[in-house]
Amino acid sequence: MAEKVHLAPRRFHQLDSLRGLAALSVAVHHCLCIRSGLDGTTVDHLLHHTPLAVLVQARGDVLFFFVLSGFVLALPFFRGTVCYPQFVTKRVCRIYMPYYAAIALAVAGALFASRGGIPSLGPWFNAQWTTPITPSLLAQHALLIGSFRTMALDGAIWTLAHEMRISLVFPIVALLAVRCNWKACLGTAALLSAVYVGLVHFFPRVYGGCLASVHYTAFFVVGCLLAKHHALLTGAVARLSRPARLGLLSGAVMLYTLEFWLPLPQAYGLWVLSDWAPVAAASMFIILALAPGSLARFLKWQPMHFIGEMSYSVYLLHIPILLSVSEPVLRAHTNVEHLVADHRRHPASLRDHVPWCGDTLNQRGALSCHMALPSRSCDNAKRTHEGPAAMLAREQPGA
Repeated sequence: MAEKVHLAPRRFHQLDSLRGLAALSVAVHHCLCIRSGLDGTTVDHLLHHTPLAVLVQARGDVLFFFVLSGFVLALPFFRGTVCYPQFVTKRVCRIYMPYYAAIALAVAGALFASRGGIPSLGPWFNAQWTTPITPSLLAQHALLIGSFRTMALDGAIWTLAHEMRISLVFPIVALLAVRCNWKACLGTAALLSAVYVGLVHFFPRVYGGCLASVHYTAFFVVGCLLAKHHALLTGAVARLSRPARLGLLSGAVMLYTLEFWLPLPQAYGLWVLSDWAPVAAASMFIILALAPGSLARFLKWQPMHFIGEMSYSVYLLHIPILLSVSEPVLRAHTNVEHLVADHRRHPASLRDHVPWCGDTLNQRGALSCHMALPSRSCDNAKRTHEGPAAMLAREQPGA
């Protein structure tokens, strides 16, 4: 029996802002992966054992993107019939055009900015741009929906490969949400994840790649369900007291960062629960953001909306930009260190050559800021972007 559907506005600005925050979180995570050095320190503890872990939960962020895409893409299907060719054309334009610009930037950076690694930086940084750029690699990137080394040029694009594959069959997913009740939809989502777990268990070589899209389709189904019942759910949240809402938000943050404070067993396919926990949290974030209240007003604030509008660009471009600028920035940082050391040994000589900086360099620590960032974030990078590159790198032919 079909359930009653409340038609939604054509755009929710709160969700744009949430997408922007998630994209920024992914960028912060990769910034932290450039260099290591604070393991076991207070900063390391704060980033992995407090609610601040949301700043480095890049895996949860990309799963949030899948849920959000399911939500947004499903809305037109609840309003009426959707033309499949038109739907696919819009998705191709939305995904491919910015994607090609990001790949062009990454190719330019790999050819002209890469120096084959920088020993003083972390392993994540030195694993980037190590694959030779060949016509075959470029053709695979141009197609996007095949199985290829997504980490070769821009590690963030692995999500786009899944987004595009799922978009091609999304009308079927949306039809399921339109015609079936929430129990059937959630059961189907769980079945999709279970099928993927079974395939990985019996055929380990299929781990990731195109078949991983089966698993991620489950999260699009969750997004469709949220779109279908958002009015009912936001109404329920709106009736909660402020303390109850804060408790719900706190619970969502705990679920979102579950892997940091309660690692789940990886045997017997239980690793899949590490994905479903942040997906459940992402669903709670979406409903809390849509419910009238302080959070919704904050997310509608113009600066937050601007972050949301820039989210796709930030997500696609942050890795090529980070990799391109890290080497010259490190060289400049090293030169400043040498300048400070020379000044300490020969202060008069330095003032003769650079008179404007004599007093500045005498200020203790003025130019001695060193990058030292948590290496544990680099391990999490393998679960977030290499994760599906482990979900993608181990999965792919020749990887």
